[in-house]
Amino acid sequence: AQTDSGGDYTMTEVPAGDVKVRFSHHSYGTLWYDAATNFGAAALVAVIDGGTTPNIDAVLPQRARLSGTVVDEVTFAALAGVNVSVYDESGFLIDATATDAVGFYILGKMPTGNVKVYFEADALGYLPEWYDDQATFDDGDLVAVTSGDLTPNVNVALTPCLAITAQPQ
Repeated sequence: AQTDSGGDYTMTEVPAGDVKVRFSHHSYGTLWYDAATNFGAAALVAVIDGGTTPNIDAVLPQRARLSGTVVDEVTFAALAGVNVSVYDESGFLIDATATDAVGFYILGKMPTGNVKVYFEADALGYLPEWYDDQATFDDGDLVAVTSGDLTPNVNVALTPCLAITAQPQ
């Protein structure tokens, strides 16, 4: 079910028995009933056939956000269309976006913790890199993010690829 403008919801046609309830929103993440962060820890809710089970509520935590600007390392011109991806420490993709016309990006689906940020613009003629100026995931710098806060200025200057051309003699 979806909540209304007041945050209320009603679920119908739920079979009788014990169920687990999950709350999810693209900007706030996921939480299970009774403040559990995963299915295994979620509390059971007893559903009675033909009855109503009130007060199955949740307060979703705000997610962490990070932002920055991507420019050309030589000219410092803003780079539009750069793919920016954020990963947790184990390498799981959390969120991705592309820079806008002024090279700006913002990502916002992260829980509190440390993340690694990857910038890829091969199609634009730039070498990819991990923040901050690193070639591999393992070497990429960790960026600390906190739920409800914006971590700004995760900026990068990408290196243009070298073009080698051969001319007949």
